[in-house]
Amino acid sequence: IKGNTMYEQIISQAPKDDPYRFYISGGLEPLTNAGIGELITFATQNGFRMTLYTNGFALRPSMTDRQPGILELDTIRISIYGTNQESTYSVTQHKDAYRVVKRNLINYLSVKEECKSQTKVGVNFVILPGQEADLLELLDLIIEINDCSSAKCGIDFVTLREDFSY
Repeated sequence: IKGNTMYEQIISQAPKDDPYRFYISGGLEPLTNAGIGELITFATQNGFRMTLYTNGFALRPSMTDRQPGILELDTIRISIYGTNQESTYSVTQHKDAYRVVKRNLINYLSVKEECKSQTKVGVNFVILPGQEADLLELLDLIIEINDCSSAKCGIDFVTLREDFSY
């Protein structure tokens, strides 16, 4: 992929003193990059421990089949936009977002376990004004995801932040 060639040049020329120098996030969903797995593998082979920030919508088992480099990540952070169907829809305006991302997280944890990937899995959650009670629902959701996955180790961490748009 042409754009990845530029990233590979940057990665290969970068100082190697900080293994966490690079991470992948986007203004556009990073998993839409058809060569994302190869880019992660390239960075890993150059001594970098990559983190990927994603909305998790495209993180289907077929994605890890096509892009096995995703399983070489040091960390993957998946944004959770709501703790149930209604709250997720109010943020994303996508009727299937909650169900799809939840299913993808469950499946990813299982695939990660099967492949013996050491990737740390986290969820990122924005606390919206007046929605502090969602934190308890978020914990319930994490428990449910972990219980539904065949993985021994489920979600490793949660990052929280407030909504700065107000």
